Amino acid sequence: MKTLKDTLGNNGYLSVPMLEDEDMVTFVSWPGVDFDIPPTKTSELECPACHGKNIAKLLCCHHREQKGAFCLSCCQEHRYPRIKEEQGVPEKKALLVGLPTEFMGATLEGIDDKPQAFINAVKAYADNPSGYFLMAGLAGVGKTYAAAAIMKNIEEKGKETRYIESMELYQEWLEVAPKYLHLLNMLQSIYFLIIDDFGHKSSSESYNEFLHMLFSKRKSTQKPTVIITNLTSEKMAENTKSAIYSRVTSNIILKLEGKDRRIRKF
Repeated sequence: MKTLKDTLGNNGYLSVPMLEDEDMVTFVSWPGVDFDIPPTKTSELECPACHGKNIAKLLCCHHREQKGAFCLSCCQEHRYPRIKEEQGVPEKKALLVGLPTEFMGATLEGIDDKPQAFINAVKAYADNPSGYFLMAGLAGVGKTYAAAAIMKNIEEKGKETRYIESMELYQEWLEVAPKYLHLLNMLQSIYFLIIDDFGHKSSSESYNEFLHMLFSKRKSTQKPTVIITNLTSEKMAENTKSAIYSRVTSNIILKLEGKDRRIRKF
């Protein structure tokens, strides 16, 4: 089966299967930019930027369930539209990607019952997000709610955001390993990233390699990244590679105390 790498050559793109002509595609993608399109057969696809028909049909884009494609002409000639307005394409609305429904209503005002130091740190980070923010504490004390409130504040400013649970991230990596470059690039390029329930189990060397590259890039670019864990520092250090641990603990660290509010007696 022909792949995108066969078509573009050895230029950093993954060797991934291409779709069949009758498959439906819902977006066309360039590095760091996606444009949604009405569901269209790949045989009828047209690039929203250059209106060309030279399209590579990818099997999927791993951060979303819809099927997508690359415009080969734009990619080969480095004409992909980094600034959407220049291409005359409507701005795509930012989404709270991955955020569970129960946290869609989270607000910064909703954390006012928390310790003042925690409130101050969360609101300051939401106003000026940069680097890592590690939220530790037992389950159900409000860590994810606070992170969701930050996420919503950032998304309202038009920035790309993503929430993902640690096990979901591991499953996404398993689906593409060892050819995980596309997944890695996507997660590195997102402006704001939340990883929930991090470090709860030891990982393989290959997965640790993936995490190391992801966290190193996000640290070097100071992209805002919230890490949520129920573990103590000792247990997290035991379960994660030292280079990974040092990165996710390199900036803000706060532990939220309290009882699990999700427990209900019956």
